Amino acid sequence: MDQMEVAIAELRICEGKNIAKVARGHGIIRSTLSRRYHGKTVSRSDAHENQRNLDAAQSAALLSYIKSLTERGLPPTIEMLRNIAAEIIGYMLGKN
Repeated sequence: MDQMEVAIAELRICEGKNIAKVARGHGIIRSTLSRRYHGKTVSRSDAHENQRNLDAAQSAALLSYIKSLTERGLPPTIEMLRNIAAEIIGYMLGKN
């Protein structure tokens, strides 16, 4: 758990806690802690996860399907992969 997560947990436990004091105590920037605590921004890893089309389980399902195709001697094309992914997530993916 990084310092930001510890500071946010501390703020959630004690509702009347001073954000600036908690930020100083953990050595992080007050404005960053305030924005993250109030839900205006998220960490980079969370933002990256939110931008992905497939989550981890869906990616694993797609990979297992690709492996089954290649074991049968049918290498998947880009269009096949796009269609399979669309079936998994329920909407058509873009070109890129």
